[in-house]
Amino acid sequence: MDRSITEGVDCISSMPDVILHHILSFIPIGLAIRSSALSRRWRHVWCETPRLDFRGYHPMASVRDINQTVASYKAPKITSFHFCVHVWVPELVPQINSWIEFAVSRNVEQLFLSFGCRVNHRTYRFPNSFYRSSSLENLRLDFITIPGCTVSWKSLRSLTLDYCLQSLDDVLSGCPVLETLSLGYSGGVHRLDLSKSPTLTILKITRRLYPWENRGSMEIVAPHLRYLDLLNNDEPCTLVDVSSLTKAKFYIHMLSDPYPYHSYDDDVKADFIRLENMLLKMLAQLGNVEQLTFETTFLQIISLAELRGVPFPMLKVQTLTLHTMIAKSVTPGITRLLQSSPH
Repeated sequence: MDRSITEGVDCISSMPDVILHHILSFIPIGLAIRSSALSRRWRHVWCETPRLDFRGYHPMASVRDINQTVASYKAPKITSFHFCVHVWVPELVPQINSWIEFAVSRNVEQLFLSFGCRVNHRTYRFPNSFYRSSSLENLRLDFITIPGCTVSWKSLRSLTLDYCLQSLDDVLSGCPVLETLSLGYSGGVHRLDLSKSPTLTILKITRRLYPWENRGSMEIVAPHLRYLDLLNNDEPCTLVDVSSLTKAKFYIHMLSDPYPYHSYDDDVKADFIRLENMLLKMLAQLGNVEQLTFETTFLQIISLAELRGVPFPMLKVQTLTLHTMIAKSVTPGITRLLQSSPH
């Protein structure tokens, strides 16, 4: 038998630092730091791993640990920085500011910040360096609002805002190369005008997490958009201009099953008709779309429209994807979609 196998030769430690940094970037930072106890070879390897992930930390209990990690970090550039505050403590603002400033000073490319409960912008304001990061390419914010101010994110290509009551005009004007915008449960956006964002081609919107949440109406003006993903969209939504759209996905969530329609009272029936009208108006705006994806509830609603003799718009769809079971409640809608899609 090969002696190198029986004696357990350490092949990993002989790898170049750049490979070890890459390996450590896939494990939590706490475990990466513990690797320094393996041997002298490993003592400082973690200090240059390109990713720092503090999502498993509780700020009150971990301030010292995070500060020590930041102080020991040696890499000139951070590829990815994740930080999550599970419980908001105002006294931690100076510490949080210093960690964000640290990430920006190391030319962070991906910045993910999550606050466990929504933070009012009067309570927390990002450090000034955050608003003018030239290296930032991917930004995700959860449960926090960017105060109304000018930003300068010249390299930002992807922006995700979840539970952020946010006016986007000032933000979008400072993102000249933004390609992807994702909005989750953002009730503050009622008119989304992307006409001045020619590079923004991908839009993903989740209207609400729970059916009883009321997010209000929304208008979407996005003449440069190529891909649209609408989730939990049973509230009023108007596609004003999506003339460049080639791919779209719709998911509808409702408290009531559309079937059996005739057993509901007039108010519930009126809700179904309202939703039916909205969806058919959306379909009418998808004249150039080549790929469409629907799920069961969408198909049930348009099946009701088909049974009621409501006219359907013609489509240019080449690929139609349906996530549904085959049942009587969806077959009229499927049939009508196929008839309306001769290509």
